[in-house]
Formats: sequence, C-alpha cells, structure tokens
Amino acid sequence: ISPICLRSFNGRNDAGQTAFVTGYGWDQTRTITGIKKHVKLTIDSEERCKRFYEDQMNVAKASRYFCATGSKDNAPSGYDYPLYVKVDGKWFLRGMGSMHRFNNGTLNTEKPMLYEDSSMFVGWIEEQAKNSN
Repeated sequence: ISPICLRSFNGRNDAGQTAFVTGYGWDQTRTITGIKKHVKLTIDSEERCKRFYEDQMNVAKASRYFCATGSKDNAPSGYDYPLYVKVDGKWFLRGMGSMHRFNNGTLNTEKPMLYEDSSMFVGWIEEQAKNSN
C-alpha cells in the first residue's frame, strides 16, 4: 500500500486516458472472495457518460461525475472502489465508484461505470488536513 496524490482535474478533458480500479468483490455464488481484483479502464467522454446515465444525472450534478469503461475480467464486483490514473510518473486518485452495472451479480464493465470526481473535494480535504494540526 502506497500513498496516492490528489490534484484538480476540473476542466480537464481526460477522455481516452487509461485508469485502474482495484478492490474486492463477490464470486458467482455472491460470496465475498477476499481476493483483490485489478482492472484497467478507459475514461469515457462526457457525452457518452451523460447519454448512459441521463436519468440519474441532472445538470447540477453532472460536473461531479465521469464514466470509465473496460474489460470485466478480474473486475471488483462492488462500488466505492477508487479509480486512479498515472500522470507524469505519479499516481493520482481520479474518482470513487458511484454506480456500477451488474449482470447476474457480476460487474459488467463493458458498460460505463459512474465515478464521483475526487478533484471536487481536494479543497475540502486540504482544509481538513490543515485544521487537524
């Protein structure tokens, strides 16, 4: 386990960027396996994300979210897993899983997964760290 960096991604078009998600999940019998899974994803365009999650997102919330798509092989089968990217040789937290699509209890990452943009909270995190001293 290593620390991860935080940074503002606001206004940045990172569609097509490679990202990763790591976490635990259920097997086909809906039993938590305890085996960490790792999957490579690609951040989707804002337009694709909005099309898929049109019913769940409104204009006020849309800027807080983005989508990523990838192979379902070895994918964590839950939500709230961190999505991270490598920028200039450093790892950054890009978002936290918010909504995933399941098919018979298995995460289907061929469809976009919705992530909450962690950069929206960098200011709050910095303030909390400053006030904790």
